[in-house]
Order: sequence, then C-alpha cells, then structure tokens
Amino acid sequence: MKRYFLLFGSAFFLFFGKGALAQDKPTGIWSMAITSGFNYSLSSSMHGDIGDYEAALASGATPAKYPFALNRSFGAGYGLSGEYRFARSPISLYATGYGNSYRAGYGFRNSPGGSFTMTIVSLAAGIEYTTGQTYQTWNFYGRMGIVPSTITTSNRSTAGGNRFAVDSLRSNSIDARTGLEIEVGERYHIPRWPIGIDISINYTNVNLIEKSYTAPAYNTGALFSPVNNSINDGKNPNDAADNPRTIDYLSLRVGVRYYF
Repeated sequence: MKRYFLLFGSAFFLFFGKGALAQDKPTGIWSMAITSGFNYSLSSSMHGDIGDYEAALASGATPAKYPFALNRSFGAGYGLSGEYRFARSPISLYATGYGNSYRAGYGFRNSPGGSFTMTIVSLAAGIEYTTGQTYQTWNFYGRMGIVPSTITTSNRSTAGGNRFAVDSLRSNSIDARTGLEIEVGERYHIPRWPIGIDISINYTNVNLIEKSYTAPAYNTGALFSPVNNSINDGKNPNDAADNPRTIDYLSLRVGVRYYF
C-alpha cells in the first residue's frame, strides 16, 4: 500500500503541483495615480518684480528675472502617471504628465500694474526604486526622470488700465525645454484594497538644457509686439551682464494610486 501511495502520490503532485507552481509565478504590477501638488520656485531667476520685468521689455533689454517675487513664487500642480514594477524587483518604470502654473500682477489683460502668467506642461519618464512589497502597508520610494516640457507665458498690461490702448504691452511665448526631476516619498497601501496613497517631495529643474535667447520683435505703436517671442531663459549675447535664467520648483505632492 505504501508503495502504491508513493507511486500515485508522486504522479498527483507532479501533475497538479506543477500547475500550482505555475500559477504562483510572480508577474509585474501596473498602477496609475492621480496627483496634485503645491509648488514653490527656488531659483532666484523666478523671484523678479513685475514692474522691473515690464520696464526691461519696454526698453528692449532682457528681463533679469521672471516677475514672481517671493510671494508670487507659489503655484498649484496636477498630474496623471502610470507605472510598471518588475516582478521580484524594487525597480519600476514610470511616466507622468504634470501641469503647473504661476501668476503675478494684479489682473489679467486689464491692469495698469501688469500681469504675467507662466504655465508649464511636462511629461516625465524615468526609474523608481521602491523598498518593500505592495502587500506591505508602507513603502518608501525614490525616483529620477527626464522631463521634457512646454512652457507658455503671457504678459499683458496697459497704461491707465485700458487693454485696448495704443501703448499696450503684450508678450506671448511658447517654448520647449528639457529638464530633470528627483522625487522621494512614502506610499501607504490600504489593507485589502488595490489602492495606495502617495505623499512625496519633488524637485524639478524644467530648463536644465536647451536654454535660448531670441531678440525681441517690436511693432509700430506698441511697446512690445503681439507675436510669439522666446521666454529668453538663455544669456543675451549682446549683454555681458546678463545671465541664463533657471525655471524650477519644489513640490509637496499627494496622489491616489490604483493597482491592476
């Protein structure tokens, strides 16, 4: 009897056990997250004055700083990301779309004091390192990625508050830049739910490379032409005192993640 049990028991184990082992084979994990953030620009290039900025444009000079001062260097951000974590590995690949905006001045299109806005739309992609497994309640993670961005700016102001005045100052720009982001955070997994909460700190240098300068184009009857112009983050080659401008921000981000 013992011999028959060993014979048929071994066959049973080989047939059904093999299937069970195959079912237990680990696979990679996909997840998506919706993120919102509170941003602050660290670079002194983002801490200029709106009056100085407009005066420089009106005189044909290059503004030394973008006009967000210390109290205007705060912005709100939002994002959507996807991530794939390799099986039995702390390494993940991620891609994130993120938008961020800043505003300075007293109004938009109708203010004698001037108004300046900057909107940054980025698509980041890179590598994440995560400690622990997704079945654990808490995971610490760090990530680094390349950040291609589109930066749009708009400056509108008039003398006397009439936006249709002849001496109106109008400037718009759309530029592409490439930067780098570094992020560290903590991830909380809700027990028995495929949902996690991310809390992180992110630093993004938006224009690490590809800075450029374009000479302003003027139009008769206006201080600045209404055509597209560069954000002029590069050094003015005709101004020895000019320096490149850095566009960056530090973010406190909170996100909701879904695993599937």
